[in-house]
Amino acid sequence: MKIYTKLLAFALVGGALCFSSCHKKAANINLNTMQDTVNWVIGESMAQSLMNSGVDIDKELVLRAVEATLNGEKQPIDDANFDIILAQVNHILMEQQQAMANKKQADASAQEEKYFQDLVKNNPKLIKHESGFYYEVVKEGKGRKGKFGEVAVFDYKASFANGQIFDQTYGNRDAITHVIGSPMFQGMQDALCLMTPGSIYRCYFPYQLAFGFEGSGDVPPCTTVVYEIELHSVGVN
Repeated sequence: MKIYTKLLAFALVGGALCFSSCHKKAANINLNTMQDTVNWVIGESMAQSLMNSGVDIDKELVLRAVEATLNGEKQPIDDANFDIILAQVNHILMEQQQAMANKKQADASAQEEKYFQDLVKNNPKLIKHESGFYYEVVKEGKGRKGKFGEVAVFDYKASFANGQIFDQTYGNRDAITHVIGSPMFQGMQDALCLMTPGSIYRCYFPYQLAFGFEGSGDVPPCTTVVYEIELHSVGVN
């Protein structure tokens, strides 16, 4: 593999690990064609990856290396040593990414733990499910509880911890008909197995039992969600 190809690969790998960047309009730069834009994006992605690499960057030396590589000049580092250094840099980048992810998850978990402590303190009606979420019986139904593999028909209203609704069936679409255990987040599965037809439960799901570390759609990563679920019926398919 040629040196310039490896350099571009490094830029792309580093760019993929960037979490944010500050965009300031560069002075006297006009991108008139698609090729101009592509070239700028390549350069910008390289710069972003370098700024986020944690490596002490000598800008002049880096720019000289880019120029020498693009001009096909003889490199001061042979391919074998280049591969070793590149692997070390990629390892550093991966470690930094993991450290940032671990910190974010730890902070979210601590914040969530405080939220549930306050929630339980202010609402003695809350019950903790063995899987880790809390629920409140708004209305108790009749009949038997649902089981995994059975079909549940239900409505719901979903909100964030601050009360902002982000999704609901009411007024938007028909009630959900879904097999318990089919693709559905764990907290919802467990909640439906607690309920009897005609009941309404308000469930407080930690992110680990809902949309997880990555989030989904309108739900940001590591987000506690509240679902008010109304179960209409449950039975075999």
